[in-house]
Amino acid sequence: MNDIKICVLGGDMRQLSAVRTMCKKGFDVSVFGIDKTIHEARNCTTLNEAVSNASLILLPLPFSADGIRIFCPLSNTDIKLDELISSLSDSQIVAGGKLSHVFCKRLTDRGCKIYDYYTSERLSILNAIPTAEGAVAIAMNELKITVFGSKCAVVGYGRIGRILSKMLKSLGSDVTVFARSESALTWAEAEGFTAINISKMQNFVSDKHVIFNTVPSMVINNDILQKTNENVVIIDLASAPGGVDFESAKKTNRKVIFALSLPGKVAPDSAGKIIADTVISRLLEVDL
Repeated sequence: MNDIKICVLGGDMRQLSAVRTMCKKGFDVSVFGIDKTIHEARNCTTLNEAVSNASLILLPLPFSADGIRIFCPLSNTDIKLDELISSLSDSQIVAGGKLSHVFCKRLTDRGCKIYDYYTSERLSILNAIPTAEGAVAIAMNELKITVFGSKCAVVGYGRIGRILSKMLKSLGSDVTVFARSESALTWAEAEGFTAINISKMQNFVSDKHVIFNTVPSMVINNDILQKTNENVVIIDLASAPGGVDFESAKKTNRKVIFALSLPGKVAPDSAGKIIADTVISRLLEVDL
């Protein structure tokens, strides 16, 4: 592992955790764009120093917030994408989260190998755990009753919906799952939940204390909002633009919490370790 050099650029608290995880595994790690001393790694003062001779360059999630600079919330350093690309050499691997097509094309033209770890099934499944925990924590803070004994709805039964439903059930909640596909509905039923097709949702939400949405398309519309209890708490976990009609929610005075990027907010150490382990697994598969 000491022969494999990894350069970590920018990022939030997840990136710090990723650095520590990689160092513990014996990798030679250099860091730039994080204004915190990490004793296990080499803290570099220039981009070229950090990138030089690195087999892999690890970028944050997201890799950039504006398409011009690396996402560096923990530093005053301004790392421009143009500057990074010009400092790279062919055969280097660049791993990052939510890499744009334009950026990937420029890296490919440079001769670099690319890995968008945000597309990893492993990362998606493991990230569903802190997402579900964070959603439950929000519900506990917002509800006027305990989660135990509450009536919850989970819309969507993918990675997050499945883990969240089991978590809520283990806390003593009465969970109803709304999904579209026969497979998802069957799995939900087999795992002990009341399973109802999304098309019939408006007939079964009036008694729900909290509704968790995981579907990234408009599923909780005005008709459904009108049928909900006025004290309901709706927690939207879907990626932007979400799955709730926010305008209708305002008009009907329904409380909606748009909870994006929960892993990095509620469990950055765990989320960072997941990123590091995912990238390391991929790195060791690639012919360096």
